Amino acid sequence: MASNWPKVFGRAFHTCSTGTYQLEQPPARALYRTLQAHRRQDDGSLLSELRVPLVDWRHATGLTTDRSDLVRRALTAAHDELLANHYLESATIEGRGKSAVAQYVFADTNSADPALVVMLRQAGVSVARAATLAAQHPERVELALQFLEQRRLNAGGTVRNPGGLVADYLQNPEKYAVPAEFTPPAQARQERASRQHQKAEHEAQQQAEAHLERLDRASPSEQWESQRSTLQLILKKQLSSGQWSQLEALACAGEIQAVDLTRTLIAATASSELKEAVAQLKRRLNPLLPLEH
Repeated sequence: MASNWPKVFGRAFHTCSTGTYQLEQPPARALYRTLQAHRRQDDGSLLSELRVPLVDWRHATGLTTDRSDLVRRALTAAHDELLANHYLESATIEGRGKSAVAQYVFADTNSADPALVVMLRQAGVSVARAATLAAQHPERVELALQFLEQRRLNAGGTVRNPGGLVADYLQNPEKYAVPAEFTPPAQARQERASRQHQKAEHEAQQQAEAHLERLDRASPSEQWESQRSTLQLILKKQLSSGQWSQLEALACAGEIQAVDLTRTLIAATASSELKEAVAQLKRRLNPLLPLEH
């Protein structure tokens, strides 16, 4: 599973722009990135559900508080916006204390693209209408928004009822003439998506490295306790129960540094080399046995 570790609720996101995937509130934008990274599989497919221990999710999303009530409150606001934009079908936090679990069910992949819904909402279209229009006319949303911007330029910066204009353009395109140069080229969209992805990865790596540097001088057992949940998220589908037990024993004995292992696996994930990194770890765990496939 791809991994991403952006600072979800820090001030750095209050002015950041995420292009197509920009949400109205910084927590929702960053949580969206983190959820996308964790639900994406090595083969490119997306999980329909995600279930993570809340204590681990707190670290993954960059929350520094240990108070579960503050964690729940911070996540709830982001959940509400992602639910309103039809990115999530449901978001619940079950249990209390260290046993609490965050459970996510993602919206049907055939429903409206949440990024398009957000773009329409920002133009002034209501939530319900934006979801309907994004599902019915996904290929024309960007063009409609460019048409709106052109109208604003022609009108000196002000357009009366911009949401209504965009909605009418999507439903009745024959009423409007848009110059060909305002059609967003596929290459431009790909470049924007690539820049957004690279920025998110860079921010994720910085956040992860800062956290790991603080743990470099900890004892082997302390390192293992701090990294166990993170390693479980990355390795839960990769190691057998016996291999996991062996890893825990070696890490607690100091023969494998848990912090170094986390750093290696995150770097391998970012460079699409996780499979090779896991193979090396398995050889170290079970040098006398053939690799598991």
